[in-house]
Amino acid sequence: MTAACVATLLVLFCIVKRDAIVRAAPMLAGAYATIGTPVNLTGLQWRDVKTIVTQEAAHRVLAVEGEIRNLRDKSQSIPEIKLSLRDDDGREVYHWSTPAPKASLERNETIRFQTRLVSPPAYARALRVQFAQSPDER
Repeated sequence: MTAACVATLLVLFCIVKRDAIVRAAPMLAGAYATIGTPVNLTGLQWRDVKTIVTQEAAHRVLAVEGEIRNLRDKSQSIPEIKLSLRDDDGREVYHWSTPAPKASLERNETIRFQTRLVSPPAYARALRVQFAQSPDER
């Protein structure tokens, strides 16, 4: 009986303190996501990210747009946005960064972002959008 109580308390502790645990051991983020309790250390959420490829004069142009939402109950700064293009095997073939549309978001605020890349590599098949590391995560 005591072992079951200790095990239950340990599981509850690991769920409640998952942000601190993943901050200390980032490789555990996948395990938390697998059991349905993903960890979001930034407190920011990507929403409705879309890519559009157009032709302008002699160049292909890749436009990326979407929203960033502050999930926290307080204002927070937005790190620089890092984007990378991947090939069929998931290898990065090109990357670039762009500043966030504004320096910070108020609690629960959402803002749109967009960026463009002229002449993206033709063999790029996927896009990854993430935040640059904030100073307190380094």
